Amino acid sequence: MSRKTAYCSALLPLVCGALLVVPASAQHSANPANSQNAKSTAFRGIGSPVVSDPTKAQAILDYWSPDRLSNARPLPIPILDKEAIDAAAAKVPVNGPSGGSPGGRPSIQAEPTEETQTETFPLNQGDADESAPSDPPGFNYVYPYNNFRTGVNNTYPYSTVGKLFFIVPSGATLPPGEYVCTASVAMNSYTLVTSRQCMYDVNTGKWYSSFVFYPGWNSGKNSKLGGAWTVRYAWTWPTGYANYYYDIGFLALNDHNGQGCDNSTGSKSIGHYTGWLGNWYGEDYSQVQWSLFGYPTTNPFNGNYLYQDNAATAALNPFGFSGTVGVGNPQAGGITGGPWVLGFDPNNASSSVPVDNINANKNLINSVISYKSASYPLMVVGPEFESNNFSNLYGGYLANNGCN
Repeated sequence: MSRKTAYCSALLPLVCGALLVVPASAQHSANPANSQNAKSTAFRGIGSPVVSDPTKAQAILDYWSPDRLSNARPLPIPILDKEAIDAAAAKVPVNGPSGGSPGGRPSIQAEPTEETQTETFPLNQGDADESAPSDPPGFNYVYPYNNFRTGVNNTYPYSTVGKLFFIVPSGATLPPGEYVCTASVAMNSYTLVTSRQCMYDVNTGKWYSSFVFYPGWNSGKNSKLGGAWTVRYAWTWPTGYANYYYDIGFLALNDHNGQGCDNSTGSKSIGHYTGWLGNWYGEDYSQVQWSLFGYPTTNPFNGNYLYQDNAATAALNPFGFSGTVGVGNPQAGGITGGPWVLGFDPNNASSSVPVDNINANKNLINSVISYKSASYPLMVVGPEFESNNFSNLYGGYLANNGCN
């Protein structure tokens, strides 16, 4: 089935069909969600209410002072060697139907902001590791990419990407403190998609807290995109699904007044300011081109600016890690959770009405940045979005986030 014809037929059953949520303690494999058996599907995931009270939401915004924002540590992107990958590479099911849905453009039009691009990284930038093992199937290493600072922040779809700040508690795998990842507004007008690593510690089962999202971050908050947005609900794969194939999570944002969801209290949702990416899952990942986005911090980057990396499939199931795909990318630290956008096109307007300016085959989130390899430092790997790890999880999220 083509992307163009599959959006509604594959996704609507997730929204309209009967949803059965399995308790978080259930430790068994996910079943694919598809249009033929949606009513019998047991949607998976674990959720955590965060904050839906405007007073508490304001307290979170007050907590994130300029000093805390500037000193937040980038979430370390996992750097896995072949042995670690082999140990974690349990086979996972990746077969299932394909589908998705289009995105939406903002209804509040911010004036475009453009900058002179000061850093550019050409294709195949960097030296190959002479000691690297034989390449995974695909291109020869160094894998091709074109990485550059976007210089655009307020126009769709750049506006959907931002920095996600949060607190890691004591007792988690990481040292406690303030951290930052990349996330994007996708799926609908109030949802963030990011990596599970940016929400939840799969090793200990501990949730992170005090989430705040800054779309269009550009060496500081972007007031034209509503500034800071707090999170009301989090949903991801629990402990027991440790494979990076499940490194996906959804966050429901409060509306601009710190309460409600999807304009439920008369205040605008984030999508009115930023728009939102569409999505596609079940793609044949063997020959695909994406634009990846993130806020890298490792030298020569400083975490203040959005970078775009244009790359194509370099390796499927690197080192036997089923359900993942690798592409050339020189970024690190701070990019975890950044979107892989299929059919990226900032000029896909087709109507004078802003929210109608969408081509269903463009600007679709299709993976998130998950980990890197010690042997291939100029490659990033993300989970393939499939029916059982992505749309299945999204069905559980929709049934439990209180926004419907």
